[in-house]
Amino acid sequence: MNRLFEILYILLQKKSITAKELAERFEVSVRTIYRDIDALSLAGVPVYARKGRYGGICLLDNFILDKSLVSETEQRDILVALESMAEVEKGSTDAILAKLSSVFQMGQPRWLTMDFSDWSNQKQELYSNLKQAIINHKRIRFQYYSRSCEVTERVVEPLQLWFKDYTWYLKAFCIKKKGLRVFKLNRMQQVIILEESFEEEYSQRVKFLIEEVEEKSEVEEQNLSDHKKEKKKESVALTIYIDQSQGYRVYDNFDAECVTKLEDGNFKVKVEYILDDWVYGMILSYGKYAKVVEPGYMKERIRSILLETIKEYE
Repeated sequence: MNRLFEILYILLQKKSITAKELAERFEVSVRTIYRDIDALSLAGVPVYARKGRYGGICLLDNFILDKSLVSETEQRDILVALESMAEVEKGSTDAILAKLSSVFQMGQPRWLTMDFSDWSNQKQELYSNLKQAIINHKRIRFQYYSRSCEVTERVVEPLQLWFKDYTWYLKAFCIKKKGLRVFKLNRMQQVIILEESFEEEYSQRVKFLIEEVEEKSEVEEQNLSDHKKEKKKESVALTIYIDQSQGYRVYDNFDAECVTKLEDGNFKVKVEYILDDWVYGMILSYGKYAKVVEPGYMKERIRSILLETIKEYE
């Protein structure tokens, strides 16, 4: 079957080729090639033999493979899907995309371009390894750094890569916790694909994704009861003034409806957060370019953090 498709692809590209050239290419006899041509003809492909000096095996002009297999809309969807796949893993589908574009005789500029690697390109190997582990149903082992600064070794059955809010996560069944967990990729270190397969357990594990059960998020490193307690905590309304020089960051960190641009060019941001170390760290990351106006007690808390930091450099 692969040889038949390859012969058809060659004919679409070259329009005409001799049986001898095909036989040499595929390392088979000329008789085998003619049997392949008969098979293509029986399948409805308008292929024929032409005699003479410029003769050979030919394909009827203007033949498009999709007329007997897929509609124009379906072939366009196939190409778009392949383009999307090509953006996820560069080069993995380029050859297939080129072949099918030729087969369908449909060329169009790519509608989408993405790059999932970081600027240093160091994460690309990790994405590729995780993809293979998910597809081949292989367990992985890694060290995980939790938000509470605890380092644990985990063995998991990877189910899905998940991109949300500028961050990559891995959804997996954790052997230690005996349940679905979500791991932040940036906190996963020394990732190793194991030989252990979870092929038999796969259908059972994937039910967690299909049924959309309430996940116990390893990102927050909490159990379900902790998560519910966290929900009960009241959020605090903050008013933050941020210098105009930080405009490139403001709309990365805050929704547009929370931001007001003032007449002097600076920004006033009004948001609600459950106060934790992340919130203080985000505000302090702006350095002298951000000032919390409300609530007043946050000023003293931020001042204390800064004084404690200064002591580390004395």
